[in-house]
Amino acid sequence: MNSCFVIGPVKSGTTLLISLLDSHPELALFPMEVKIFTHWIERFADDKTRYSHLNDFFLKSSKIKLMDESRTGTADIMNSGRIDFSGFDFKAFEQLQKEKSVMSENYNLTGPKLIQKYILDLHRSLSQVLDVPNPKVFVSKEGNHGANYIKEIIELFPQARFIVLVRDPRDIFVSFKVIAEKKRQGVHSPTFKDNVSACRFVNGNKGKNISSYTELYLERAHEKNFIFVKYENLVRDPVEEMTKIAQYLEIDNIASLQYPSNFGNRWGGNSSSMGEFNGVESNRLNKWARELATSEIRVIEFFLGEYLTQAKYVIERTKINRLRILADVIGTEAQSIKTSFRVSARGVYYFGKHLVVTMKAVYSCLFDVKYLGK
Repeated sequence: MNSCFVIGPVKSGTTLLISLLDSHPELALFPMEVKIFTHWIERFADDKTRYSHLNDFFLKSSKIKLMDESRTGTADIMNSGRIDFSGFDFKAFEQLQKEKSVMSENYNLTGPKLIQKYILDLHRSLSQVLDVPNPKVFVSKEGNHGANYIKEIIELFPQARFIVLVRDPRDIFVSFKVIAEKKRQGVHSPTFKDNVSACRFVNGNKGKNISSYTELYLERAHEKNFIFVKYENLVRDPVEEMTKIAQYLEIDNIASLQYPSNFGNRWGGNSSSMGEFNGVESNRLNKWARELATSEIRVIEFFLGEYLTQAKYVIERTKINRLRILADVIGTEAQSIKTSFRVSARGVYYFGKHLVVTMKAVYSCLFDVKYLGK
């Protein structure tokens, strides 16, 4: 099988894309972000790891465990909680992987040869249970973590193709704010935080946040094994965008590519508003213009201006006074603290996080050469 890795910032549309690819008979993929390669790099990439160790983790601890309907536990409603796994024979899938772990050709594999074989086996077992006889490409959704490991992926899978999802960061931030508010109201969502700010959005989690995709575009946009897909184009015209993706993956352009599903079951979407989708919808585009404060928009446009320009998003305020940005940084952070501060150890911890990102933003605004021309 050939390989394809889907990456993109959180809430950029990678889940939608995976669901559109779901029912294609030439593809093997999991309907959620398993981050197989990311877990390998961060947890297992040493000579002590064996095939059975990977099985123990991926089948019992990773998101793959959610595919087992006999297990109890709560899935993150903002992440994988709406995926319908009914009809999938997890026990048969698990048995196939256990059998492969004791095969002589797999038992002593370590290092790069192990992960190369394991990813292929995992997707072959999945396809066998789903009765997909000969998948042509396996697709791994690495999400926002994948941008950090492009070089390592290519070293192990030289022919890998990459689909990079791009979305207006102002709309992504709206989703983060909606989720944070729902968490403060009691919704269980361990993947996301109950306290967000524009400053933390652009400065937190460096290497995996949106700013990392600016460098990725500069380095890889010209390469034939990379395709950058705008979320807005995907939901406005899924026929055109999925036609491009089918051509890129060299698979048949069939009708199922326009209808999202999970293992052939109805797709419920993963909207931050917790509403269910009946299909591809474009009615939540440009929500930032209605729902963000002017100060938040200025902060995002200032620090993520290069990303917005690369993807040809309209920037409302092309000339921004740097002192105005400094005031916006401090003001939006103060408002975020006011909204969710608690007199507790956790509250003090988050207050410290606010101070750190504020100081970083102030320094960048005043001294970082990247922003001095603004």
